[in-house]
Amino acid sequence: MSRYDTPSRFNPGTRVKVVGCKDLPALNGRVGITEEVKYSSRQSATSVLLDDGEFRMGAFFWDEELEEIKVKYMVGDKVRVLVDMPPHPAGEEGVVSEVRVPGRIYPYKVKLDGWECPMLEEELELVGGDSTGKKVASGVDQVVKPAHYTWLPNGVEVIDLAEHLNFNLGNVVKYVSRAGRKTADPLQDLQKAEFYIDREIQRVQKENEK
Repeated sequence: MSRYDTPSRFNPGTRVKVVGCKDLPALNGRVGITEEVKYSSRQSATSVLLDDGEFRMGAFFWDEELEEIKVKYMVGDKVRVLVDMPPHPAGEEGVVSEVRVPGRIYPYKVKLDGWECPMLEEELELVGGDSTGKKVASGVDQVVKPAHYTWLPNGVEVIDLAEHLNFNLGNVVKYVSRAGRKTADPLQDLQKAEFYIDREIQRVQKENEK
């Protein structure tokens, strides 16, 4: 049996790193996702879309030129953020909403109070797991669709409004809408809203001065 007849060990969608490419050594260390897996007499076995945030191209590789990358967190995992993500303090919990190619600057997106934040693996820890390492999902709905963001009529969510605004004004809508709903005391959220509207005023003033 020739190498052209041997099935690839990678399935489409597998996250891989280039580790032994002799023809194009500059690609070693690059990461990507397998797109098409096949052997032919003219092309190598596996088509890989390389994309690490700074470099993007498609190329073919033999199996021995690739190694699979295991990801620590999966979409839907409940995680705790270990660093401050203003206005979110360290210790807040969220849900992994997207897993991008490992090797990108921020391989994970985590939804905190309905807002997606790009995160590094070392900035997260799993919430809810037993001694076998089995992931336990709990309170996912409360994180993805918390009541303090879903109280508007006709199924409208706060994020539906905020995503049409810029960063500062989106945060104003976020904090004003949840004031007195996430906690009994609305003062802190109103102060956060004030902070972001002040930033927007400063931004507009600078634009007008140009």
